This record gives sequence, C-alpha cells and structure tokens, in this order.
Amino acid sequence: MCLLMGLEVSIHFIGQFYHMIAVLALFLRTFAVRVLTF
Repeated sequence: MCLLMGLEVSIHFIGQFYHMIAVLALFLRTFAVRVLTF
C-alpha cells in the first residue's frame, strides 16, 4: 500500500516535471524563431 502511494506520487512528480520541460522547450523555440526572424 505504501509502495503504491509512493509510485503514484513519483508518477505525478514526473508528469509535472515533463510538463515544465515541454513548456520551457516551447518558449525557447518561440524565442529562437523570433531571434532568427529579426
């Protein structure tokens, strides 16, 4: 039971971490496109 709870928390943490990286990558790509355009 405790193991399952820990697994659930780790999956949630990994999901949030992945979401943060995806948003950051999108922002960096948009920024790079703007820099290259000018």
